[in-house]
This record gives sequence, C-alpha cells and structure tokens, in this order.
Amino acid sequence: MKNKISLKLLLVFIVAISFISCFDKGWNINDVKDIAVGAGDSIFFISKKDKHLFSVNCKQTSLIRDEVALIQKEEKFGYADEDGEQIIPDVYKYATVFNNNMAWVVRSGDVPGVINRKGELKFSLREVDWVEVYIEDMARYYTIEKRQKRYGFANTSGEKVIMPLYYDATSFSEGLAAVKGVDGKWGYIDKNGVVIIPANFDVAKIFVNERAVVAIEDKWGVIDKTGEFILEPKFEDMTADGELFITLSNDKWGWTDIEGNWVINPEYEKVLPFRESDLAPVMIDGKWAYINKNGEIEIKRQFDEAYPFVDYLALVKIGDYYGFINDDGVYKINPQYRYISPDYISNAIYGLPFYSSVMSDR
Repeated sequence: MKNKISLKLLLVFIVAISFISCFDKGWNINDVKDIAVGAGDSIFFISKKDKHLFSVNCKQTSLIRDEVALIQKEEKFGYADEDGEQIIPDVYKYATVFNNNMAWVVRSGDVPGVINRKGELKFSLREVDWVEVYIEDMARYYTIEKRQKRYGFANTSGEKVIMPLYYDATSFSEGLAAVKGVDGKWGYIDKNGVVIIPANFDVAKIFVNERAVVAIEDKWGVIDKTGEFILEPKFEDMTADGELFITLSNDKWGWTDIEGNWVINPEYEKVLPFRESDLAPVMIDGKWAYINKNGEIEIKRQFDEAYPFVDYLALVKIGDYYGFINDDGVYKINPQYRYISPDYISNAIYGLPFYSSVMSDR
C-alpha cells in the first residue's frame, strides 16, 4: 500500500510542477533535521546521518513543523511533539500541519476551524467547503454553489476579507493573488480585493521575483507587476524556477531565461526544479539523473524517482527503496526505506506542506 501511495504522489507532483511556480518562504524548511521514514510497518524519524531519533505509532506523518508533527492513526488525525509523544488526540477527520501556532482541523460532521498547539479551538470558518493553510496571512477557501466552486480569502482572525466571487484562484504571493472571473479570464487582486492587473489572461500563475507566468491562447509568457509583458507568450508551458523558467517545447522540458533564450535545451521527459541548488532532477528514457545549470549531467541516469536537493541531500528511489545522496551522487543514507513522508517530498519540490488543506464535513 505504501508503495502505491508513493507512486501516486510522484505522479501528482510531476503533473503539479506545471501549475505551482515556487515555494513559499513562510513554509519552506531549508534544514530538515528530522526526516520521517518507514521500514516494514514502522514509521520513525531519523537524522541526516541516519541516526534513529524516535518512533511514532501512526500510518502517515508530516515533518515536524512549529515543533509539532501531524500524524494519522487509522482514519483520524492528531498531533505529536518533537519526541513523538502524542499531544493532541487523533479526533479529526481532516487536518493540516501547524504554522505560527495555527492548524486547520475538521471533526466529523463539522466545519473547518483553527486550533492552537493546546488543541483549543480559536475560531471556525462556516459556510465554506474547503480551506487552505495561511500563505502570506491569507487562507484561500471555496464554497460550492450549484456545483460551482467560488473562491475567496480569510484572514488570520477567520474573517472573510475577500468574499467568494471567483471561479478559481491561486494563493497569495508577493502581495497578489491570481483570480479567475465569470468570463474565464484571469487577473490579479491585492489583499483588499482590489484589481491590480485586469483579467486579460487565459491562465495565470503566482508572482516570483516580481514576475508571473501567464498564458494567452495556449501560449505562455511572463509579465511584470504592472501586467506588461516582459516575455511575449510563445511557449507551450512555463513555470518559474528562481531566475530561470522551466519551459516546455515540443513535449520536452528545458530551462529558459527571462528573454526566452534556452539556457538548458528542451531534451527531458520530466523535470523538477533546481530551487536553491545547483543541480536539478531530469528524466531521460524513463530514469532520473541530475544536471547542472549548464545542462551537463552531474549524477548519471539511474534512479526510479529523484527529488530536488534540500540542504545538500537529495531523496532518490531505486526499486522499492528510498535513500539520500549528496551532490557527488554518493549515498549518505543508503536506500533502505520503503516510506518517506509525502510532506518531505512536497517541501523538497515546492517548499510547501503536503497536508495543506481541509474539507468541510457538514
């Protein structure tokens, strides 16, 4: 079962790289001190030197965030501390990880609410069907009306400061969120709901380094914060990766600069971002390798799965087992674990938590 979950997660992440542009600094963990792994039926935390730290009695677990780990026992979620001791009972049907002493939870038959690390309910968000963790102090949510999702945003006091008027929306980034109107076009609003960039685009992604990737008539380009094009739409797909852009051409992925010049030629079946590393995972003929920013292979094609580097270690998988390599391709933690927390993978790719949203159960 765990292997099936892992493969499913990988496919979700590979597809999602086309839609999520970058990591959020408020959630990003640069130095993962405690790695959640599993062998047999046991889940436990190890150090980066493969030292066993503590075990947790659960089916799934997040990384330790805000000194707390989200754990799933049977079908319900609870929370454990940095020593693996359960501090909040597993009574929630849905739950997110903690940040700034806040986590979204949902009890059976109830609506989303925010609790603190004592498990005390701070407030509930009624008349919503889904809500996401706070990014830039704004929680994206949606309601469903006549089978149609309508998106809005709530602040850290639980107030719906932007009403659910939009047919789709991204989270906030650099003070702006992309939103989709009734006509299917995307523009950008600020945290007061004021339109900053008119809805002129067929698709729009979040701002990264004062730029956003947008599409018009299935062609992708880059705009600035005034809505003016820095790079006219001409590519099949684009996603920001630091100062570069992961770019699709003729069903192959490579990297371009802001002027649309190829820095790394489009030669790869799948790719994941460099993020803050000098190496990025790329798929060649069904196996993963690592290339540098000149497009040169630094770690040879050999892995069934491979993920971006986090603090000089990269998670890789061969066969049924996960391990960790350094930037020379040398194993620092041998491939011996059948389970890795999906929260580690999400943090490695996006700098965002995997357990990031809850559904209403009303």
